[in-house]
Amino acid sequence: MANNNQQEGTEAEGGEKKPTITEVRKREEEPRNVPLPMGVDDLLASGETVLYLSNYKMRYLPRQVLSLVHLEKLYLCDNRFTWLPDGIMKLQGLNTLSLSMNKMDDIPPAVCQLVNLHHLYLSNNRLMTLPEEIGNLKNLRSLWLDANYFQFFPRELFQLPLLRSLQMGENRLRRLPADLNRMASLRRLWLYGNRLTEFPNVLMKMELEVLDLDSNNISYFPSLVHMSSLNVLSYDHNPVKAPPPVGEEVMVVGEGAVELLEARLKKKEALEEELKAAEETARKEAKAARKEVFRGLKIAYQKSLECGMVANATSINRGLQGKEEELGYEMDNEQTKLISSVRV
Repeated sequence: MANNNQQEGTEAEGGEKKPTITEVRKREEEPRNVPLPMGVDDLLASGETVLYLSNYKMRYLPRQVLSLVHLEKLYLCDNRFTWLPDGIMKLQGLNTLSLSMNKMDDIPPAVCQLVNLHHLYLSNNRLMTLPEEIGNLKNLRSLWLDANYFQFFPRELFQLPLLRSLQMGENRLRRLPADLNRMASLRRLWLYGNRLTEFPNVLMKMELEVLDLDSNNISYFPSLVHMSSLNVLSYDHNPVKAPPPVGEEVMVVGEGAVELLEARLKKKEALEEELKAAEETARKEAKAARKEVFRGLKIAYQKSLECGMVANATSINRGLQGKEEELGYEMDNEQTKLISSVRV
């Protein structure tokens, strides 16, 4: 026979029912008419599309927020939320939601119904996993999950086709999925402060622009020259003494990076000097070639005059005009007068 204490709503002394965990959570979900911190009334009534309710140490979301359907950005950082009410899903105009620095063990299901979100910030909470429903956020471009408790990379993220920026720093990751390159849109990935001991080779199959592997325990980095999209690589605070081979334009941060950047700068300056010298030589050679051409025109001009071919000399003269300084040549007055008289 089943123990009555295993049923929902066990009875306490005196016959009074104890609330179940589900019931407690449900109560926490309910929006509250809580006293608002000073100044928040004005914020709620402002009609602005951006609402900052950060740093108020609130435990419950004010009921009034759920009616602000015009909101586009909502910042709820540094409060004491453990949950959000289902009514938050009414705010379908939101493209940015920040819930960083709260006390959330799970992402509230209602957040996963905000299908127009582009940016979701959940840093500094208590997350260990993601709900399958996060796959509803097909328009998400950036997701911040740093400073949580992830031990395994959440594969639910593979369902986000437009995700470009993923912040997973300061978690407890020891490895990455071998098929991480399925996240084809990902361009910026922060993995600093995790527990990686080997460079994840799958990263070389991706078109990352920013890669931060700072403060892990990676003792060997392969050549990353073929990561042609890479712009920034941070490998600092790993047990390596020099940066891995990377493209010439990649900014590197870590042991030996200063020396690499200085050598790169010197090489660039030397190449610029070589290019400048080559351009000057080419300019001089071109000028010399032009002088030869105009010198030939001068001889043809003089011979035309000597042979009485004034029309021909006039045509050549047009080609010579404006070039006297370059040729070191000036037409004498007698020649000019002769051409003018013949024209008349």
